[in-house]
Amino acid sequence: MPEQERPQDVNAQPQNPEQFQAARETAEQKIRQAIDQYASKIPGGEQFASQAKDAATNVLNTLEKEAGNRLGGIVSGAGGILGGLFGKRKQEDEPPPS
Repeated sequence: MPEQERPQDVNAQPQNPEQFQAARETAEQKIRQAIDQYASKIPGGEQFASQAKDAATNVLNTLEKEAGNRLGGIVSGAGGILGGLFGKRKQEDEPPPS
């Protein structure tokens, strides 16, 4: 099956910041299109489409922030574990063990 015909795995998790950004942009584009389509079907809906898009952007910002917080906690926790395993000093001014 050609690349563009394959369905995207909605459960796939981005592995690097570029993938997070691409996922964010794709989600935002699809949400904005859905809002436009829905607003066009409701009499007078176009006047509220901008507000709906702003609200959706705020939701995505919140999701992104929470993901960053969780990833940050995981990364710093892993750093502490790895540091402990490999003898990394907690503070740079701390003398090495004798």
